[in-house]
Amino acid sequence: MKETVTFRSFYQAFAKMNRLQSWTENGLFALFKYVEELESDLGEEMELDVIAFDCEFSEWKSIKEYNEAYGTDYNEAWEVSENCTFIDIDGDRFIAGEW
Repeated sequence: MKETVTFRSFYQAFAKMNRLQSWTENGLFALFKYVEELESDLGEEMELDVIAFDCEFSEWKSIKEYNEAYGTDYNEAWEVSENCTFIDIDGDRFIAGEW
């Protein structure tokens, strides 16, 4: 049997696992849309593994915050895509991930 995951159930899964502290609702929505697109591109469904998503992806307030954490010197957030997955949230906030 298969369960269809909506954004609401995706968000609730993070809440149930106490993993909302490092995410905004907009950030989780961007991650949800990214996973949906990835599933579509790959032609296969992914498991909803909140711990894996939370460990592999991080939401950042700005490129400045990211640079300070990683000792990098990017000027624009999209530049992180040279080394990792980049998901734009709102032009300033973004998600960087290891996938």
